[in-house]
Amino acid sequence: MDRFTKYQIIASICVALFITSTAMCILAKNNTIYNRCYEQYYEETHQQIKGFPIKSPAEVALYYKQLSESFTDFFEKGYDISGYELTKENTQKLNDIKVYYKLAVVVLVVTLIVGCYAMWFISKRRMYMPLVYGGLLAALFTSVNSLFLIFGDNKVFSGVRNMIFEMDYGYFCEGDILQGLFPPEYARWLLVAYVILVLILIIFMVLLRQFILFLGRPHKF
Repeated sequence: MDRFTKYQIIASICVALFITSTAMCILAKNNTIYNRCYEQYYEETHQQIKGFPIKSPAEVALYYKQLSESFTDFFEKGYDISGYELTKENTQKLNDIKVYYKLAVVVLVVTLIVGCYAMWFISKRRMYMPLVYGGLLAALFTSVNSLFLIFGDNKVFSGVRNMIFEMDYGYFCEGDILQGLFPPEYARWLLVAYVILVLILIIFMVLLRQFILFLGRPHKF
């Protein structure tokens, strides 16, 4: 196996991991899906129950934004929510999930650096297929991760699985505001958004390859 073949393999793996980790990091930092899910939940509950004790979307959006900012802070271990303090159990459970977010950040940075170097090396021979192969690998990785989520015995996986398929947030303990922050369908829509975002990034990589090849073609007169 020559060096160019090895770098093509490395570049393909880097592209795949970059796509999957980027999608996870984007969704962790973007609160749009959460706000829309809660607004819909608020409207439905408001119509069904008179005198409901559920907080307004604006108030909950502020709480979730503060929670999200603490969650996406790479070094922060605590969680700041105005006027509320999370129990030690829920803080630990959030940190258990945060491990996967931290891993995604590290993978994103490493694959970006290594992948750019590998792509630069193989570009000497105009080898841009790793962008396509990486997209296919990203789809494979997403499928495998979904299987782990569905069948895994890990406590975090089982907790997230219940959130997605059963709309049950019992993974978090009672005793603070945390359980009440999550609308039932939030985790499900988050998974749908993740798959869609991965597909968009795959398509982008394929189009990027075609664009690079187009720029490198000599003009014909």
